[in-house]
This record gives sequence, C-alpha cells and structure tokens, in this order.
Amino acid sequence: MAIIVDHELAAVDVFPLSEGAANAVGLTISLDSKCNLEKIGVADIQARGLLDGKQSPCAGQVKMPDGSESIMLKFKLDSRKAIEVVAILAGQSPDHKIGRKRLLALLYIANRECLKKSGRPMLGGRLMAMKYGPIHGDVYDLIQNREGADGGPEWSKHFHAEGYNIVLDDDPGKNVLSRFESRILTEVLKRYENDDDWDVALQTHVFTEYKSVFAKGRARTIPLEQIIHAVGLSPMATSIMRDLKEKEELDELFASPKGQPAKYRKSR
Repeated sequence: MAIIVDHELAAVDVFPLSEGAANAVGLTISLDSKCNLEKIGVADIQARGLLDGKQSPCAGQVKMPDGSESIMLKFKLDSRKAIEVVAILAGQSPDHKIGRKRLLALLYIANRECLKKSGRPMLGGRLMAMKYGPIHGDVYDLIQNREGADGGPEWSKHFHAEGYNIVLDDDPGKNVLSRFESRILTEVLKRYENDDDWDVALQTHVFTEYKSVFAKGRARTIPLEQIIHAVGLSPMATSIMRDLKEKEELDELFASPKGQPAKYRKSR
C-alpha cells in the first residue's frame, strides 16, 4: 500500500501501489502500510475508494507481449464508484446529459490514464473489445438496465435514459472517488469537449490492447495485464497485479459476515 502525493494539488490519496510501480510513474510515496492504516484510518481509506468491494480472480492464461503466459485476474466492478464516475462525466456535460457512446469511450480513456499514472485502474469490472471500441461491460449493463446488473437499483436513483443519452437526475456526491481520480475525469472531459461522440469513440481504436484483442463480429474480454503492458508499465506488471491481489485480500478482511463490504462512517 502507498500514499500518493499530488504536489500540484497539495493533495494526498491512498492507492495500493508498490514502491517499484510508483517509481515507474514518478510518484512520491510513503511505504509503511501499517503506519498508513493507523494514521489515515480505515474510514478514510474506504472513502477514497480502496475498500471498494470484493474482487475475485477468475482463472485463465493470458499471452503477454513478451511471449510469457500469466494468470488473468478479473476484478469486480464497484457500482458505487461507477455511479460517481458517471455522475462527473454527465454532470460536467451540457444539460447534465451525455451520449452513451461518448460516456463509455471517455470512461475507458480515463480508467486507462489512471492506470498509467498510478499503477491502479479507476474501476474494476469487465473490459470488452466491441465494434465501436473498448468499453466497461458492467457499466454498459447498467446503462442498458439489464436484469441482475450489479448496482442497478442504485443506478436508477441517479440516472435515466433519454434516447441514446444518459441524464443525471441526482448527484451522488463523492464518497469513494479520490481527488486524483476526479481530476483525471475532468481533464479527459476537457480534452475531448470539441469532438463529437463518434470521434471520441474512434480515439480508443488506436489503443494497442484493443487492436490485439478485437475480433470482428464478437465481443472479447480485454485482460487488465494487456493494458498494463500497453501503457508502458511492463516492468511493473507483476508488482501491480500483486498489489491488486492484496487489495482483494483487504476487501475480504473487512467484509461483513454476509460477504458484503463493511460500511464505515466517513471521518471528519
């Protein structure tokens, strides 16, 4: 676990990041995980999105760019965090409304940039290579209002569909998103504000992981490890995946008896 210090904002955020991965992306950190937990407190860590729901690995072998094979880990989407992310993207768009295609493309870009800068993705969940670009499959299920989608009832409290647009009805606030992550979302929105929805989606087609996975006529999963290599963190891939595994163990440690993440009161 590490403390990331954002000198530009004079802000401190908590991420499960190894020393090597942090050095690879030029971040300043403090490494005493026990001290971090004591000084910051579990409630603050949970509020910043560290304890963001159980993550479970799924078996499978991934062929990496160097020819090696690695176990593929699949991390469960934290629907609370996904709702906050979409609320920022929609809330900072004209009339609090954003096209589905634009939303999914911006979300993927922001998640990818978060991984590149911090060694940790913004959201878990299924990453899929689709005809119109890479997307978050679980967020797409929420948008489509698919039965059984994780977080569906809560999603409906904050958004409604209007044709091909998603409209923000009620801002959920920021309880699990960090300032670091919020800033990335705002920067991505600003960068593409003058591009139409199709052009934004086309921007994602150049990503190496999408080109290597996409197969015409079928949706395919994009392994997180392929994205790690694509954003230039190959030397730290093992370390990053290990840190995410440790995060999973933390989730298990603080889970309730029914297997749901424990709820903590946000400290003042």
